[in-house]
Amino acid sequence: MSPAGPVISVVLPFHDEEPYLRGAIESVRAQEVGVEWELILVDDGSSDASHHIAVREADRDERIRLLRHRSGTNEGIAASRNLGLDHARGRYVCPLDADDRWEPDKLARQLRLLEGRPEVVLACGPARYLHQSDGTTEVRQVTPSAPTTMAGTTFARRVLCGGINPPTPSAVMFRADAMRSAGGVPSGPDLNEDRRTWVALCLGGRVAIDDRVTVHYTVRSDSVYGRLRGDPVARRTLRRAMYRWAGPYLARRGWRGWVVLATAGLRLGTNRLRTTPRRIRRRFGRPATYDGHRLHSSGSSSHG
Repeated sequence: MSPAGPVISVVLPFHDEEPYLRGAIESVRAQEVGVEWELILVDDGSSDASHHIAVREADRDERIRLLRHRSGTNEGIAASRNLGLDHARGRYVCPLDADDRWEPDKLARQLRLLEGRPEVVLACGPARYLHQSDGTTEVRQVTPSAPTTMAGTTFARRVLCGGINPPTPSAVMFRADAMRSAGGVPSGPDLNEDRRTWVALCLGGRVAIDDRVTVHYTVRSDSVYGRLRGDPVARRTLRRAMYRWAGPYLARRGWRGWVVLATAGLRLGTNRLRTTPRRIRRRFGRPATYDGHRLHSSGSSSHG
């Protein structure tokens, strides 16, 4: 690592991921030569051997650091990502889930999408979904028009209302200062953590969308996504919870938040997003703040 420190901070939270963790770490080590990175492992209250795996990996590679919550308990994916963000030294941050894998050009390719383009705060791309239940695979493009760049307000509206496939956490790279300015990863249910993050982050600038697959995303039956993907009632409940979060959050984010609030409200037709500006300002007029240690979400047995 250069004396100036890493360019990219990879943040990998894990909770009882013994079968997968080493493979995710190796996919970071296999990145193209010349990209300066650090890997921050965040143990979210593991009780299996994954903590010992992380200790060994950190001992053998100075680019790898291991963190734990002060409580030593499972605090959830949002709190774990924020703990990693709080300790990140890189200008750019890449989340990585413990059961996902990267292609060797992932970091270099997304770095090129951000370097020299200060208006772009988020770079993302498609993922190859690997379904463990039947062994099938599918590629999910974020948008058919990729490669492209998109206004952050448009991206946020489409995350809320449809029109794109929101990228998986392992398929993005973002500016660390933009995420901190947004208040960190918003707390809430683990399943919608990624959508809340993209809405919060992309209000600060444009989004670069690639068309090349650099991520292999594992769909497990024991993960939050795997358990709920076939339950329409649970997914509808989570979608409504997302809308209830979006209204007051966007109202506190200035004119860009109001643009998304207005356009999404017209599309969704929900009472929460159609609340009058005066009522929202009176009730939710506080600015967003970033605190890497106190933004909590509900605990989960698996992040994948």
